[in-house]
Amino acid sequence: MTVILALVFGLGSLFIPYRTFYVAVACWTVYHVLKQQIGVARGACNLSNLAFYTLLWLSVFAGIFIYLGIFLKNSLDAHSAY
Repeated sequence: MTVILALVFGLGSLFIPYRTFYVAVACWTVYHVLKQQIGVARGACNLSNLAFYTLLWLSVFAGIFIYLGIFLKNSLDAHSAY
């Protein structure tokens, strides 16, 4: 798995545009972390499938927007930043 990740990141950074690669990695990171955290909550709180997936995807979309808003804010022009 380590070799596969090294190849994906090594080759991906060479052939995929920086912003596209950044957004893809950011989306995967947010999804991965929130799926772990909400999975723990699912086990502790006995969430139903509907509640689990609703909470997961709402959190993932909100997390992605927040993450990209924080880390890509310097690439926005002055008009769209306000």
